[in-house]
Amino acid sequence: MPPCPFRVTPARSFLSQVTGALPDTTGNLSVETFQRLGPLAVGLTSSVLLANADGQTLRRVLPLLSATGGWSPAQASVIIKKVIQNGYQINKASSILILGKLAPGLPVNVLEKLDNKDTLLLAADQNFTESMEQAPLPVKYKFVQRILQSVTGSTFLNIPDKLADQIPLSRLASPQININEINQKKWTAAQASVFFQAVLKSTQQYSRLSSTVLQGFSCGAANFLNNSQFASLAKAMRDKRIRLEDSQLSCMTKRLTGQITPSDFEEYPAKVLFYMGPEKFSNTVNCQKYFHLVGQANVDLLPRVSSKRQSLLESAKACLGTSTLSFSKENLQILGNLSCALNGTDIAKSDPYILTILQSCMSFTEDQLTAIEQQLKNKYGSPSTWTVSTLTDMGILASALMSSTLQRISETEKTQFFPDFLSQLKTWNRNQFTYLLKQLANPQRQKRAANCTRTPLTTEVVVKQRDLLASKYTSSSDLDACLPDDVLRNNLETLGKMEFQAPLLQVLKLKLDKIFGTLPEDYLPLLGNIARMYTTTEIANWNITTAETLSALLTGTSWQEDLPKVTSLVTRHLEANGNQLDGTMLTMLAPHICALEDTQIKAISSEAVRETSRPMNTSLCSQRQKNLFYSQLRAAYEENPSSPDAYYQLLKPAIGGAPTKDLIKFASGYPVMDVATFTALNPDEVQKLSAQNLKDLLGANLPELNNLADDPVVKSWTQARNQSEVNSLGLLLVAGLPDKPPNGFIDIPSEPYIPGRATTYAKDHMFQLFYCMLFPLVLTAFL
Repeated sequence: MPPCPFRVTPARSFLSQVTGALPDTTGNLSVETFQRLGPLAVGLTSSVLLANADGQTLRRVLPLLSATGGWSPAQASVIIKKVIQNGYQINKASSILILGKLAPGLPVNVLEKLDNKDTLLLAADQNFTESMEQAPLPVKYKFVQRILQSVTGSTFLNIPDKLADQIPLSRLASPQININEINQKKWTAAQASVFFQAVLKSTQQYSRLSSTVLQGFSCGAANFLNNSQFASLAKAMRDKRIRLEDSQLSCMTKRLTGQITPSDFEEYPAKVLFYMGPEKFSNTVNCQKYFHLVGQANVDLLPRVSSKRQSLLESAKACLGTSTLSFSKENLQILGNLSCALNGTDIAKSDPYILTILQSCMSFTEDQLTAIEQQLKNKYGSPSTWTVSTLTDMGILASALMSSTLQRISETEKTQFFPDFLSQLKTWNRNQFTYLLKQLANPQRQKRAANCTRTPLTTEVVVKQRDLLASKYTSSSDLDACLPDDVLRNNLETLGKMEFQAPLLQVLKLKLDKIFGTLPEDYLPLLGNIARMYTTTEIANWNITTAETLSALLTGTSWQEDLPKVTSLVTRHLEANGNQLDGTMLTMLAPHICALEDTQIKAISSEAVRETSRPMNTSLCSQRQKNLFYSQLRAAYEENPSSPDAYYQLLKPAIGGAPTKDLIKFASGYPVMDVATFTALNPDEVQKLSAQNLKDLLGANLPELNNLADDPVVKSWTQARNQSEVNSLGLLLVAGLPDKPPNGFIDIPSEPYIPGRATTYAKDHMFQLFYCMLFPLVLTAFL
């Protein structure tokens, strides 16, 4: 279920109304101003601090600022930089601890210079490590690296539990694992997948394992377990909140097929039962128990168009006896999340409890939206009477309201409710956030005007309305006319986070050009979505000297469609102060790794690869890039015969560049490769694999190739094989080469053989075989 709507800290809203202390002020912020504001100083934006706070004043009020919570990393960074420039020495644990709540703003170079003793003192301070959890990625990463460098051996005891996600992947590949040590820490799924086989070899008390350890499950890591052990592992996941991917659940279900019975199915994870289907649980009692459990799973694990998803729902209807009737509250309680698959007609006919059960749905179809609105109107009356309380009571379904309904709600109520709701929705459900923002946009507001036709934007309006402004301003000329330059400058971080359309982001960019010319480096981390509007030529003029600046630019917006600009960002950073592609850089660039140029990839050292804590995303890379990345990873990681799955997991992110000989080596370890990974392999290398290689590589996932006949990788293999080889794997795919006729028979093709037409060929071949067998008998009869 989604979290309850929340209210943001009112510091900025209140501060914007304080006479003489407005963030829009152009005068310097004095000691008296900070003392008067007290904890509300956190409402001063990064831009205001940059322009109006001097280092000497900040040093004098440092005790007040360090005790104030709620600073963003950008604000904290500005304050710490200014006090350092004013002569404040931060070179010991004691001077760092004085920073208190400002710790997330520590520069990476300060952590680099700390000696081992001070580093370990900071690692042992709970208040400091809790603050570090809010720090930018390069700061957290560098802190963890310094801790690892300060201790001997491979122990992770000194790493704060919630910062363990910054431990390099290579450090987790040891076959020797301390269960008690790793069980307390918060791991990413990628990290857990590296050590998961070692964990399974160290203990059979699977119920002791934490959810962040268990999320590393893969069928390849568990391929040595017998059926009983595997079943025990699956059962251990039953009561733990573990986020497993489709590939993990799919192979787990295949492995458990034949083991789950009507007498014990309630002991297994709901997600596994969801994949398994209801066929075994046909009697009324069992089927209702089955669907009640399945209703706890995430129905979006299966695509909306999936025939299996629809079949599951139809089976549920038959079990409940509601094929043509409305769904009662009791029915809906049994269906649970499966209710998200109900069509609009079913929703419209259901008990009003449907509005409660649909709270967990991640998206809706058009006919579902219509039915949901009707149910909401039945419960709450006319939209013109809806208040903040009404909208709050709707929960997540307030994001399902359509434009025509939203226009009937009072502007006052919308302005009070939607800013906070949108902030929450943006984090929890990006798709629904985008949908709602579009629906909130009023077409009548899109009139173009040279002058502002409404009250000009102020800091107070920007602070209070936030993302709601992106729906109110849909005309670039309107935004240009109504947004004063000083309001943009002083609220740059807030406006940069808003989801304006590209033309409006361009307006903000042009205004910044007028204000600053070339942006100073201190303002680059505040750009957010506006950064995408700059050309590669303009980016080439930026100063990106620190890892913190680069990290803020990379995480502040989506660059998936602008990889050349990421290339410019990286190049500009590497040109500054002789920066290198080290572990920090590779960890930051992991989601955008395909932006690296060939020469940059070749320059990556093995040490840098071993220091990365996040797997590379090579899905957008060219085959040439994949080959280069695989070569670099292959050179960096050592193969360990006692932990073959760890080695496979380390190379998996770049396995699309693996040559045939390495794929054959992986196959010998039975990794149970998922089909998504398989279809990302190099078709030319897959083509050279034998049928047995393919079977060993995919294991239980092999039959899934039947659904991928047109995939380039699958087709490259089948086209290079004859039908008997394909059939030997139990696949129903069409081969590309003819089978050789049995000894003593002559192949007399009725037409030239054309690869890809093996079905026609097979039919003709059977006729030829029959003819060759029958002809001697007929000839003998005549003689």
